[in-house]
Amino acid sequence: MHKDTKWAHQIISMQDEEGKWGSFHSLAADSRLPLTTEQALRRLEILGYTIEDDCIQRAVAYMSDCLSGQKQIPDPREKLHDWGVFTSMMLAAWIRRFTKDHAAANAVAAKWAKIIGAAFAAGEYDHLAYTSAYAEIFSMRPRGGRLMDFSQFYLVSLLADALDSQTEAAMVRHILHSPGGIYYIYEKPLLDLPDFR
Repeated sequence: MHKDTKWAHQIISMQDEEGKWGSFHSLAADSRLPLTTEQALRRLEILGYTIEDDCIQRAVAYMSDCLSGQKQIPDPREKLHDWGVFTSMMLAAWIRRFTKDHAAANAVAAKWAKIIGAAFAAGEYDHLAYTSAYAEIFSMRPRGGRLMDFSQFYLVSLLADALDSQTEAAMVRHILHSPGGIYYIYEKPLLDLPDFR
């Protein structure tokens, strides 16, 4: 019902030949361009577009090329954390929102599933286990002075259907009680409903 609308056609008309829309990451938006790839994908997903649609197939092919290193997203590199780890997580999360049949994206999800599995092995969050597993899986210590917090949109999206039910429940419980909410979505505790007065 919503796919054949002027808004959908307008978004699709802005997709370039590579399959992207300007910058990838919404926080790296170029003010000269009306949409980022991430914003376009989010809107198309809401409008009902799936991997069966050409525009999504082209976007997934572009993200696949970026994930494999054949292409680079045009965003400026962020220095607060390891850019390679962050971009692979971000790209794989968006690919897996449209298809779970993607080996490279599933491999990224499997790495993060091991890290989160280690962090919640005792049923509650263990920060030392998280940082140790992070260093082991990525063969490095977190770069840039900041460890990536898993209480964020990308990791929650990436790990959909990738965790066992016990680990998933423990992670969701932890995120719901996190004082910082969930990064990229809401910066307050998720259990505290906003006051709309």
